[in-house]
Order: sequence, then C-alpha cells, then structure tokens
Amino acid sequence: MLAEKIAPTLLEPLRTSDDVKKIIGEELWDEFIATPICSTLTKNFTNDVIRGIVLTDGLIGTFTSASDMLANVCFLYHLIGNGTGEWKVPKGGMGKLVEALTLRCKALGVEMRT
Repeated sequence: MLAEKIAPTLLEPLRTSDDVKKIIGEELWDEFIATPICSTLTKNFTNDVIRGIVLTDGLIGTFTSASDMLANVCFLYHLIGNGTGEWKVPKGGMGKLVEALTLRCKALGVEMRT
C-alpha cells in the first residue's frame, strides 16, 4: 500500500513532508517515516530471524544501525520498487551496467579517474 502510493511521485518534483504525509496517511507515516525501523520490526515480527531478513533491506550498504533513520530511507527505497516492491536489475547484474557505461565513456573520449 505504501509503495503503491509513493512510487508514482518519484518521477515528479520532490514533495514536502506534509505532502507525503497526506498521500500515505498518518498511520503509514508514523510506522515507516517517523519511527526507527528497528521499532517497527520489533512491533510486527516476533522471530529474530525474520526481523534480520527484513532488516537487510534497511541496512544493506548504509553502514548504520537499525535505530538510525537512514535505515528507514534505505528500507523504503527497497520497498517502493515500481510500486510493487519489484526490483529490476540489469541482465548480468550491476557490474554489466558499469561495464556498458565505461565502454560508452571510453568511446566518447571521456577521461575517467578512480
């Protein structure tokens, strides 16, 4: 439900917090925006293994804790995918995307520094 409401706004000008709150409603706002993801998971799941699996979407690549609101942002990014939670990954993985971009840059004569 949250993903369905938020996904269409991603290709529009950035919304204010108040706008997003109106779009998703008070309950979803409190659960996923205003409350650290660790509290939401503790409230909704009793099994630590399940909590850990779900929390992966909130922590992967963030180098933060489940009580940091940055984890909420990461979790929502993963949850929203196309409004359905679906992730689309390039054929061959993200490495293939980087490879294709690198080849195109070289063909255009772009100077790349690492």
